[in-house]
Amino acid sequence: MTIVEKLLRSCPDIGTIYVLVRPKRGLDPQERLEDYVSNVLFSKVRGERPDYARHMSVIAGDVSSPDFRLSEHDMAAMRREVSVVFHCAANVRFDDSLHQAVTTNVVGTNCMLQLAELLPNLQVFLLLGNLPNTYAFTKNLTEKLVATYCDRLHIVIASPSIGEWEPGSLCD
Repeated sequence: MTIVEKLLRSCPDIGTIYVLVRPKRGLDPQERLEDYVSNVLFSKVRGERPDYARHMSVIAGDVSSPDFRLSEHDMAAMRREVSVVFHCAANVRFDDSLHQAVTTNVVGTNCMLQLAELLPNLQVFLLLGNLPNTYAFTKNLTEKLVATYCDRLHIVIASPSIGEWEPGSLCD
């Protein structure tokens, strides 16, 4: 959530930010996006750039589904316009089964990398990392998977911590 707010606030010439959102808790993806940007985190950008929402477009999909359940329209827009992918989706529940964590964190990342290969304007694939346990295990597996794409994509993994953000290139 913070990366979207920061991009909207700090990059006045940003084009469209496509946000992949799945239905959850009875809300469709558009409703979830509206709920997402109503968060207090977005109060500063709402004040500074009241038109910020025109830079956001929801794409209904699910990283745990092999084809993401993307519409042809959304896929065509992404092929035309996407130059940077921030992969932030992850299962960070420490009590989930290993199967569920692997499906979301490793298989989902593999699907995102495969999708990234279909984006002709892609300049970089950025993976945002997080915290330890089943999540840490699957994160480690995921980073190893991402590294196998270094010969085909420019990839960066950013691991935000409590005190600071330390981005680094995985493939250098």
